[in-house]
Amino acid sequence: MDALTRRPLLASDAAALLEIELAAEQAEPSENFPDLTKLQERLANPGVDLVGGSLAYLSGDDIVASGFLLVRPTSTRWTVNLFGAVLPEFRRRGLGREMLALLKEKAQSQRSAAGAADLPGDLLVWVPGGRDAASAFASTAGFVTRRYFVEMRAELAAGPAAFPLDGIEIRGWNPADDERTRLAYNAAFADHWGSPPMDVDRWRITFAESSFFRPELSRVAVAGREIVGFVLVAEFPAQTEARGYRTAYVDRVGSLRSVRGRGLAAAMLTDSMRAQFDAGIRYAELTVDADSPTGAGRLYERLGYEVVHTNVVHGLDF
Repeated sequence: MDALTRRPLLASDAAALLEIELAAEQAEPSENFPDLTKLQERLANPGVDLVGGSLAYLSGDDIVASGFLLVRPTSTRWTVNLFGAVLPEFRRRGLGREMLALLKEKAQSQRSAAGAADLPGDLLVWVPGGRDAASAFASTAGFVTRRYFVEMRAELAAGPAAFPLDGIEIRGWNPADDERTRLAYNAAFADHWGSPPMDVDRWRITFAESSFFRPELSRVAVAGREIVGFVLVAEFPAQTEARGYRTAYVDRVGSLRSVRGRGLAAAMLTDSMRAQFDAGIRYAELTVDADSPTGAGRLYERLGYEVVHTNVVHGLDF
């Protein structure tokens, strides 16, 4: 520990962070496929302040541990996602505990600087299924289980076109849909845990401007001029390279409350899955809240999705 130096992360550190993530995946395989572009986009997220909310530990010129905060506040809670990892050979030295304590202090400072010191804080860590050491560390550090998210996978096959719904058109996403889709997302996910409204900047870096977004596989449902539902799909080249076949990741599925109960989500997903198959993709995957207020997991099972593993979200009040 005495030989290590410490500084904030830089955007140019993404390649070093990738090496740490690859080592973590090798030590505890979790079907997580680290990707340099994904890391670069995450570090560029508007909720990330590298100067005030990140740490890099270096041995000589090499980063051996890192962590950063992604702030996602609401009007009632200061929610912060924590990302961090330590190279396996540098674990069990207290480095993770020290980094967590410092990042927690930074989260508190960010909250105060934003004039939100009175808001309750929630520091969240997403642990993929299979990362038992990370879950054990979180528990030892005082985190408690906040939520379970289930990873599901379906083998794609030629299927029917989406069944028609009166007054609703299901079609492919295009750039002119972007802002209306964002507004529909914010409305549809208002009753979902851990899904604060997205502003324009965060929305665009997550979807329309993301290297991984696949508009040709995504779908929107339109009633008049209003977007009332959406299926937003991504694809990750690192995953394809590792597996040897293509997989579509269904990133978001949502519909406005006014049209729920009519089979809209099933219709949009059916149409998207057919497009995925026609594009030469073998599997579709998605992640669903185990306690989804819409019972989405049951819908996905009816469409052929099966549980692969379960991820855990650990939280710490501050």
